[in-house]
Amino acid sequence: MTIRSLACRVLPVLCLVPLAAPAHAAPSDAAMLRSYVGAYAGSGAISSDPPQTVRCRLVMTPGKGASLDYTGRCAAGGVGFNLTGIITAAGGRISATMSGTGDGFSGAGTVAGIRRGDGVVFNSKSHDTAQGHDRLITSSFSLSGGSVGIKFSVFDNKTGKTMAGSIPFTRAGR
Repeated sequence: MTIRSLACRVLPVLCLVPLAAPAHAAPSDAAMLRSYVGAYAGSGAISSDPPQTVRCRLVMTPGKGASLDYTGRCAAGGVGFNLTGIITAAGGRISATMSGTGDGFSGAGTVAGIRRGDGVVFNSKSHDTAQGHDRLITSSFSLSGGSVGIKFSVFDNKTGKTMAGSIPFTRAGR
């Protein structure tokens, strides 16, 4: 699988299909989400042949009510990807609605969050069969301990190979 294929298929589906039951929103959920307002930068490795580096920027701003809006951009191997979304704590639940576009591909969806300590994790799992592919894609997007992280794995059922990556983010300027 190429980096171009990764950017077009993995990143847009980071949070499209939930793996677990939704987290219940508590009064502190709005404060937790607000604590992530700011600009972030991330860089990580992608296990591919050859290995690649991915670099990302992410900006989180206060949304309406108990929500957090975000926009971001990632690049790897000359391919870029844009990401936008809203994380909302309402009705006893935390959820993320995300959309992504890049290199002629777009995807969107909503996933339930799992509250973990001082943060929340959004897990997704999808099966990509577009354009003759047969891949299982799993990913997580986490807000924890004041930092943001993305992890993903792509298993190609045709070749038996797995490509994986992790992108830890830190607040810009720190």
